Amino acid sequence: PPPRNLINLQNASVEPIGPRSRTASRVANGKTDSIRVLSYNCLAEIYASSRQFEYCSPWAVAWPYRQRNLLRELERYDADVLCLQEIQADHYEQFLEPQMKALGYAGIYQQKSRESMGKVGKIDGCATFYRESLLEVVQKQSVEYDGVAQRTIASLSMDSRALNRLIRGNVGLIVVFRWKEKPTDYVCVANTHIYWDPEKSDVKLFQVYALLHHLETLALTCPLIVAGDFNS
Repeated sequence: PPPRNLINLQNASVEPIGPRSRTASRVANGKTDSIRVLSYNCLAEIYASSRQFEYCSPWAVAWPYRQRNLLRELERYDADVLCLQEIQADHYEQFLEPQMKALGYAGIYQQKSRESMGKVGKIDGCATFYRESLLEVVQKQSVEYDGVAQRTIASLSMDSRALNRLIRGNVGLIVVFRWKEKPTDYVCVANTHIYWDPEKSDVKLFQVYALLHHLETLALTCPLIVAGDFNS
């Protein structure tokens, strides 16, 4: 791989994080070619069981309590693009999408490629929100790692046990944006949630490979940002 260009942050100036702070300073200074991207695993309600988080009081992990705190925190970071993981389908439709729209964001959602855990909507996925005043969507694609696994295993004529190991339902979401103030400039943001199990590092590696390979096939010439929860 090509060498990475590392930025030393030790002596770098850091912008304060606060409501509207970065947006206001950027507009005041005439800087419209920078972007702030946030990646955040929001812990879906279907995974927030008392058994899993026995060190927390039940009310502290309950979604009705967390959703308002989560919204306040997301607003505080004042990001231009928000890459969120473990967003439950029903919570996206009923809460996050309308609330974020009121803050000036539009959203794109891709749920995992497996069955719901009980009622309809009880399945999580990735959500990418973007500031509508700054960006517009040119292209969006999803990457279902299960589908990639099925095609890969079939092409290699491998044992079905390999496929069963790779089928986990995780997905990636790729969005190409165009700057509204500079219609000839683009930026691509990929959002994903990689499988969690520390005993299945091969599954994690395959999913990351599938995402990066898909990005390579797009032959992008614009800046690329890959965000997500990689469970690494």
